[in-house]
Amino acid sequence: PEIDPPLERPTISDSLDSLLELVQETGEIVQDPDRQTSEISTIEKNQMMREISQKLSKYWEQGILAGNSNFEKYIVQVEVEVNSLGEIVGEIKPLVPRAPKGRYLIAFRQASNALISAATLPIIPGKFPSGITFEITFDPENGFSF
Repeated sequence: PEIDPPLERPTISDSLDSLLELVQETGEIVQDPDRQTSEISTIEKNQMMREISQKLSKYWEQGILAGNSNFEKYIVQVEVEVNSLGEIVGEIKPLVPRAPKGRYLIAFRQASNALISAATLPIIPGKFPSGITFEITFDPENGFSF
């Protein structure tokens, strides 16, 4: 009868290599279950985005653009950073278009004014101790997307 070779015990580097491979395949990092994490569920995320959209809609003035033909095409995307309390820190940066001109500049100003007027965004307390950066699309026809 043939005897199977003895099983090799995996080394630490083998374990790290397999973990790295898993991260590269799935894009996820597996955390120690005993370690407290600040991950949020899809339900929490959707609720937070809904609350942010509701707050921004109170301050987003589209009247200046609405008087123009094809005003719904003036979609802008901005980047805004908030601290752990949801307070806006730093400047609001245009992403799309990167350098707004003409009516896109007006749309960017209106988006920026909405964020500045809102002052804070309703983020989940305690989940973002280092703050969070949002990329928000202001679409006159479809509202906000993140």
